[in-house]
Amino acid sequence: MNKPLGLMLAAVVAVAACGRPDQDTAARELVSRVLKGTLIYPGSTVLGVSAGSEAAELRMGTPEEAHKVADWLRTALSLNHWELEHDAVNRDGSIVIYAKQGPRPLWITLTPNTGGPGTTYTMIGALVEGDSIR
Repeated sequence: MNKPLGLMLAAVVAVAACGRPDQDTAARELVSRVLKGTLIYPGSTVLGVSAGSEAAELRMGTPEEAHKVADWLRTALSLNHWELEHDAVNRDGSIVIYAKQGPRPLWITLTPNTGGPGTTYTMIGALVEGDSIR
């Protein structure tokens, strides 16, 4: 993995989780673990972080168009050993990407902003049996 980009994701997750009283340590750790090895689009801003007991979601925003962000993510994921298993554009213009790295799943949904430029996207990862990051 490209170390600066990997570190960028770790820093974003850490910053997003800091100062939120409702976000406990275990949830922050899960976000970091299930999204380890994923990349965020450069210049994205954190809109939210949430985690359960086995899955976590990172919500991001960028002023770029959804197709441009999706193209970048496809390339970045492939270069970092993620296998793209599903990639579709919905009628509303949203883009759904499903990738796996070994048994690790990653769901990405990119949605063009309504009434203005930019894209909101979510990255969801989960812990699975046989996952080396457990």
